[in-house]
Amino acid sequence: MSRRISCRPLAALASVAALLAQPASAASITPTPRITEGPDGNLWFTEQGAIADGVARLEPGTGSVVEYPLSASADPTAITTGSDGNLWFLERGATKIGRITPDGDVDEFNAGLSGSDTLNDITSGPDGQLWVTIAASGGNRIESFSPSTPGDPCFWSTNLTGTPNQIVAASDRKLYFTESDDPAAIGRIKTDGNIKEYRTGLTADSAPAGLAEGDKGMLWFTGGASPGRIGRMEIAKHEFEEITAGTGLGIDLTPDAAPAGIAHGADGNMWFTESGLTGKIGRVFLGPTAELRLDPVEIPSRHTVTDGVIKATVGANSQDTTYHVEYGPDEEYGVETEEQAAGNGADPITENVELPLDPSSHYHARLVATNGAGETSSPDLELWTDELGRIRDFAPEAETPEIPGPTEPVKTQGNSAQAHTNGHGNDDVVHAADPPVAPPVLGKSVVVKPSGGSVKVKTPGSKRYRVLATGAQLPVGTTVDTRNGKIVLQSARNAHGRTQKGTFWGGVFQIRQRKHGKGMTDLHLRGGAFSSCGNRAGISVLAREAKGKRRVVRRLWGKDKHSRFRTHGRDSVATVRGTRWVTTDRCDVTLTRVTQGKVAVRDLHRKRSVLVSAGHAYLALHRHHHR
Repeated sequence: MSRRISCRPLAALASVAALLAQPASAASITPTPRITEGPDGNLWFTEQGAIADGVARLEPGTGSVVEYPLSASADPTAITTGSDGNLWFLERGATKIGRITPDGDVDEFNAGLSGSDTLNDITSGPDGQLWVTIAASGGNRIESFSPSTPGDPCFWSTNLTGTPNQIVAASDRKLYFTESDDPAAIGRIKTDGNIKEYRTGLTADSAPAGLAEGDKGMLWFTGGASPGRIGRMEIAKHEFEEITAGTGLGIDLTPDAAPAGIAHGADGNMWFTESGLTGKIGRVFLGPTAELRLDPVEIPSRHTVTDGVIKATVGANSQDTTYHVEYGPDEEYGVETEEQAAGNGADPITENVELPLDPSSHYHARLVATNGAGETSSPDLELWTDELGRIRDFAPEAETPEIPGPTEPVKTQGNSAQAHTNGHGNDDVVHAADPPVAPPVLGKSVVVKPSGGSVKVKTPGSKRYRVLATGAQLPVGTTVDTRNGKIVLQSARNAHGRTQKGTFWGGVFQIRQRKHGKGMTDLHLRGGAFSSCGNRAGISVLAREAKGKRRVVRRLWGKDKHSRFRTHGRDSVATVRGTRWVTTDRCDVTLTRVTQGKVAVRDLHRKRSVLVSAGHAYLALHRHHHR
C-alpha cells in the first residue's frame, strides 16, 4: 500500500557558504545514512515516526513522494542499493533486514540475527554481497550475505576489538567502517573476512561515526566527541588528519557541533551534518582533480598512422579553478603554458592542449590545477614525437608488429589424446607446438587464442560452431562461445602492426571492428532467451518469482590493460580503461560491474554516460522501466 504526498520543491543549498544554518533537533539526525540513490534513479529513504515506520521513494524531477509502510516498531535506519537491483534496509526495532524492490514489494529476513543484536549499518560490497555492522552483548561482528540467499549469512569477528558502525565500500575493493569506542578506530575488512583496525594518529576519544570516500583515495569521517572534528584517512597509507573547531582546511567548525553523517556531494565536495543543538549542514571544499592523457587519433592519408592529441581534464569541484601544463625533457619540466580558466562547475571539463614539441624528441608533462582549496598535479605523462612531430605515448622504435614466432614442443603427462588438456595420463607425450598465426588486420581480422576450457567459434556465413583448439586468425564478425572457456583476443590498434590484447570468458559474443574506428574493438553479447522475460521485461519475472530474483539471460567477463575494447549489452555499452569487468544482460536491466580500474558506461535509453570505478556497478534499465 503506497501513499502519494504532495510536497513543495526542495530548497537549494547556497553554494558559497562553508556552513549553512539549518536548525534541527539533535534526535532527528543519526550517524547512519538514511537515504540513497536507487537503481531507478530515484532517492529512497527510511522513515521513523510516531504513526508509522516505512520506506519512501522521492522522484527528484517532480518532488513527488511515495511511501511504503512497514510493520509496527520496525524502526528502519540505514538503506543501500544491492547488486541485485533492489533496496536493502535495516529494521533496528524488529532486528530484521528488509528488502524493497523498485516496484515497492517488501520482504523481511531474520538473516541469522537475534533480539540482542543492534543493527548499525548496511552497504553493498565490491563482491556483490551485502555487509552489515552489528553490535551485540555476545560479541560485535560484521555480517555478509548474498542478495539471493539472505538467510545464509557469514559472520566475521576475528581481530574486531571495537563496535563497528558505519561501513562503506572503497575504491580499493575493500570495506571500511568506523569504531566509536575509546580507543577509536577506522577498521578495514576484506571480502574474505580479514579485519584490520587503524588507530595511529586518530584521537582515542574522538568517537568517529559517519564515513564516506571522497576523491584522491581519501576516506572522510566525522567525530562527534567534544569539540567535534572532521577527519580523513589516506587509503593507501592509512594516515590520519583531523580538523577540529577553528583549525584546518578553512572549515568554520562550530565547537561541540557533534558532526555526524558525511557524504561526497554531486558538487565534488564533502557534506556533513551536525547533530548538536544548533543543527547545521556543513561543507568541506576539496582541491581540484587533474588528469593529463594522450588520446590516439588516426589520420587518414596514403598510409594510416597513429597520432595523438593531449587532453587535459580538470574537476573544479564547484570553485573557481585555473590550470596549466608543465613540460620538459625530464620530470623537472621547466616550461609551463599560460594559465587557463576551468570555470567553477560541478562536472569535470576536458580541453585539448597544444604544446610546441620538437620532432623526434622525448618529453615529460603534467597538469597542475588550482582552486581556493588547494593545488593538484596529475601523474607524470611521457610523450614521444616522431620525425614529423606527431605525438605518441610510446617510443617510435617500439612500434613493431607483434607476430607470433615458433615455440618449443610441450611435454605433458598422458597416455591418451586427452592427456594434453587434463594431465591425468601415465606416459610422456610430446605435442607439436602451435603453428605461427598471422597477426590481426585492422578492420578485417583478429587473433583468438584459447587459454582454458572449451571454446567454440562461428565465422561469418557459417551455420555451425567449431571447436577452437589453437590460436587462429579469424575474420571480423566471428561469434565466439566462451561459456565453458576463456580466450585471449588480439586485435589491431592501427595499420602499422601495433596490437592490443584482452581476455574474455563466460559468454557468447560477436567481434566487430571498423577500419577507421581508431582501433576500437566491439564485443556484442549474443544468445540468451529474452522471450522468457515476458512482454514487460523484469516485471513479469518479478510477478512469477516471489523472492524478487532477477533472471540473468547472458553475461560476459573481460580483462584488459589500457586497450580499446567495448562490450555491448542490450541496454548499455561499456568502454574499458585498463580494467576487469562483467557485462550482464538481465530481463530488467543491463548490469555493468567493475572489479578493477574504470569503465565508461553509456546508457542507451537515458542517453547519458557514467564513469564506473572499481567496486561499483551501473544498472541500465530496460526501456519498459522508463515509462
